[in-house]
Amino acid sequence: MGRLTHFLLGIGLLTGGYSSYGAAQTTSTLPFDIAAGSAPNTLKQFASQAHVQLLFDYKAIKNLQTPALKGQLYRRQALELLLHDTGLSFGEINDHTIAISSAQSSTGSTGPISNTVETQSQAVNTGPQSTGVEGRKTKLTSGESSAGLEEIIVTAERRGAERLIDTPISVTALDASALSQSGINSIPDLVNFVPGMTISTNGPGITQISLRGVTAGQDISATTAIYYDDVPIGSRQVLYNLDASLFDLDRIEVLRGPQGTQYGVASMGGLIKYVTKMPDLSTFSGTAQSGVSDTHGGGISFNEAMAVNVPVISDELAFRAAAFETHDGGYIDRVQLADPNGPTAGSNVLLKDRNANRSDTYGARLDALFVPVDSVSLRVSGLEQTINRAGGASVDFALNGQPLVGPLDQVRFVAEPFTSHFSMIDSTISYNPGPVQLISITSYQSLRDTVVQDQTQELVPYLPLYYNIPNVATAAGIVDYNVDKFTQEIRVASYGFHGLDWLVGAFYSHTSLPGNVYVEGYEASGIVSPYSLYHSTTDGHEDELSGFANLTLHATDRFEITGGIRYADITVQNDTYTTGALSPGNNPPLKATNHVPTYLGNASYHIDPNQMVYVRYATGYRPGGPNAVPPSIGPAVYTSDSLKSYEGGYKSSLFDHRIGIDFDVYKVNWSNIQVNTLSASPAGVFGFNINAPGGASITGSELALTARPMPGLEISATLTYIDAYMREADIPLGATAGEVLPNVPRFAGSLGAQYTFAQYSIHPWIGASAHYTDARWASFNNAVSYPQYHLPDYTTLDLKGGARFGNIDAQLYVRNVTDKLGQNCANTAVSPFAQVCLTQPRTIGASANVRF
Repeated sequence: MGRLTHFLLGIGLLTGGYSSYGAAQTTSTLPFDIAAGSAPNTLKQFASQAHVQLLFDYKAIKNLQTPALKGQLYRRQALELLLHDTGLSFGEINDHTIAISSAQSSTGSTGPISNTVETQSQAVNTGPQSTGVEGRKTKLTSGESSAGLEEIIVTAERRGAERLIDTPISVTALDASALSQSGINSIPDLVNFVPGMTISTNGPGITQISLRGVTAGQDISATTAIYYDDVPIGSRQVLYNLDASLFDLDRIEVLRGPQGTQYGVASMGGLIKYVTKMPDLSTFSGTAQSGVSDTHGGGISFNEAMAVNVPVISDELAFRAAAFETHDGGYIDRVQLADPNGPTAGSNVLLKDRNANRSDTYGARLDALFVPVDSVSLRVSGLEQTINRAGGASVDFALNGQPLVGPLDQVRFVAEPFTSHFSMIDSTISYNPGPVQLISITSYQSLRDTVVQDQTQELVPYLPLYYNIPNVATAAGIVDYNVDKFTQEIRVASYGFHGLDWLVGAFYSHTSLPGNVYVEGYEASGIVSPYSLYHSTTDGHEDELSGFANLTLHATDRFEITGGIRYADITVQNDTYTTGALSPGNNPPLKATNHVPTYLGNASYHIDPNQMVYVRYATGYRPGGPNAVPPSIGPAVYTSDSLKSYEGGYKSSLFDHRIGIDFDVYKVNWSNIQVNTLSASPAGVFGFNINAPGGASITGSELALTARPMPGLEISATLTYIDAYMREADIPLGATAGEVLPNVPRFAGSLGAQYTFAQYSIHPWIGASAHYTDARWASFNNAVSYPQYHLPDYTTLDLKGGARFGNIDAQLYVRNVTDKLGQNCANTAVSPFAQVCLTQPRTIGASANVRF
C-alpha cells in the first residue's frame, strides 16, 4: 500500500492547483460570442468556447443555420438557444461530451446519426472514432421522457458513432457506473451480465473466455479476442489472457458472434474490449476509490485506486494518470495427505496453506493526448500491471461430484504460486483532412508469466516403475511463459459520402514466444532430485500480415447493406529442444503457414425510428500451428479451424423509451475444430494438438430486456439458450455424434431491479439480482485426455444499496447471499480427480468513490 500512496500523493501535489478551474466549467456561466452561420461552423465555435467535445453528423446538419449567440450563459442554456428552431436536440454523454442528434431524421435517430461523427475541442479524431468499439449512455433531452431508459451510443462497426439499436451486431456495453453498481471487478464477473458468455479460470491471469458456445472445453487457444482500446492483446495461446484492472475504464464492450473481418484472429466467438477514459483537454478532474470486503470462510479483501486528469495546454495537451492496488483475501485452503494412498479424512489431512488462492494485483497507467490542430491528434498511453497469486483458485472433487476433502479444499503436495507482469505502450495518430480519416495504431506489449503446477499424484507413483527413478516424493511442473508482441494497424475510413461509407486497412504483428518448461522432482527432505525429469526450451514466433475492407451502402433512409472481407497470412514457427527422462525426443524447427480469408455480410432495416431488424453472416477462424512431439507420437502440425455464423436480430426502444428489447437467434457451423489429445510412447504419455474434422453445430438465442416502468425503477433481464453439439463422432476427442459441447449451459439467465429514491437529496438506491446457470458437462463421455465430470445447475442472489453525497458515491453489497458454491468449470486432465472452479462464497463489502 505504501508505494501506491506515495505515488498518488505525488500526483495530488503536482496537480492540486488546477481543481478550481475544473469545477468552474460545470457550475458557472461562460462567455459566448458566436456569429450566426451554418450549424457545423457555429457548433465548432461552441465546442471551443464551452470546453466540451461535440459529436454530430456533418452530413445531416450541413445545410442548417443557427442564430448568433452572445453573452454570459450556462453551457446547457447556450446550446439550447443555439439549436432553437433547427430541429436538433442533444444529450449529455458525460460532463465534457455532448451528442447532437436530429429529432426529425428519417431514421428517427435520437442519438448521433450513424455513419459520421465530428468531434471538436478535445477529440482524438474528427471523423469515425479511432478507439473501435465505443459505448456511452446518453441522457435523453429535448422532449424525450426523463423517465425513459438512457440511450447507448456505440461505434462497434468502426465507422462512426450510432445508437446501439441501430447497430446490426449483438453488443453488450457496460459503462463505469454499471460496472461499479453491478459489482463487476474482473472480466470473469461479466458472466452474469453478458448473454452467452462462459468462463474457465484458475484465478487472475489464467482465464479462458467463450461466447455463444464456441468452445471444446479445454481449448488449445482462445476463441474470444481481447482488445485494450484499439490494441489486440496476447498470442494464440489460451494461457495468455489480460485480466486487467477495471478501474478508470470508460466502459467494457462485448461483441458476440464472429468479428474476424474487423478485428482479425481469435475473434471467432466474439470480442471483449477494455475502453479506457480519454484525457480531457480542458478540465482538471480526478477520482479516488477504496473498498473492503469479507468472504465467508476466507480472508479480508481490499482495494484502493486513484486517477487524475491534468490539462497542460488548454484544448491541446492533457495527461491522465491512474494507479491501482487490489488484495484478494482468498477462500480456498491448500491441504496435503500424509499418505496419498490412505484415507482422505481425519489425521491424514494436513493444512498447508490457508486461503491459498489469495492474490495481489497492482499497477498504473499513464495517458497523454495532444491535439495541435483540429485535424491532427496523437494519443500515447502506457500500462503496467503485476499479479502475484499464492495458489490456484480450484477445489478438488472426485469424479462422482463429491469433495475430495472439504468443500473449499484443494489437495496439493507442492505449492502452486503464479506471477504475471504485463506492460504495454501504444500510440494512436489520427489525421482527418475530410472527408476521409487516417488512423495509425502502434503498440508493443510484454508478458512474463511463471506458473507452478503440482504433479505429484500424476507422476511420482510411475517414476520407479517405468523410469527407474527412486526417492522422488513430490513433483511439480514449472512454466516460464514469455510474450513480446509488436503490432501496427493503419485504417482509412470515409464519412460524409452520399449513401456510401467505406473502410480499408492493413494490420501487421510480430510475436516472440520464448519459454521454458521444467518438471522437477523433490526428495522427502525437500531438495531437488538429482535425476532430470524434463526440461524444454522453446523459441517460438508468430507473424501476421492482413488486409481488410468494409463497404456500406445506404440504399434508402431505412435500409442499408454492408459487406466486408479480410485476408490474413499467418506463420507460426516453433523450435523446441527437450531433455530428461520424460522427453519424447526432438524435432527440427517446425513451421505452419495459414492463408485465411474471412467474410462479413449484413443488412438492416428500420421499421420506425426506434425499431430495427437485421440479418448477419460472418466467418471466423483460428490459425494452425506446429506440435512439439516427434512424428512417432503425433502429427507435425495441425491446421486452422473455421466457423460460419448466420444471425438475425431485433432491437427496439419502445413506449417513450421505457422498454428496451435486444433479441437475436443464430446458427453456427464450426469445422475442423482444434483439440488436444494424448498418445502413449515408450517415454510416456504426451499431449499434442489435432483437428476434429466432423465439427460442431451451435444453435442459440439471446434476449436482453430493460424497462423503466416508473421514475426511479429500472428492471433488467437476460435469457440465453444454446444447443451446441458434435455433428459426428470423433474417436481421438472421445465424442459421440450429437454429444453436447463441454462447459456450455443450455439455459442461463438473470433478473435484476434497482430503485433510486429521487425525492431525497442524497439519492439513495437499492437493488437486487438473481443469476441462473444450467447444468453442463466438463468433457466428452469417452475422452481419455479429459475424463468426464458433471457440473450441476445453480442460482445465486446479490443485494446492494448505496447513496450519493455530493461528489461521493458509497455502496454496500452482499454477493451470493445464500452462499451457493456453484461449479463454473472443471479440469480433469492434470490429476486423477476434478479441479473445479467455484462461485465465490458469500461476500459482504463496502466501497466508496470520490470525484474531484
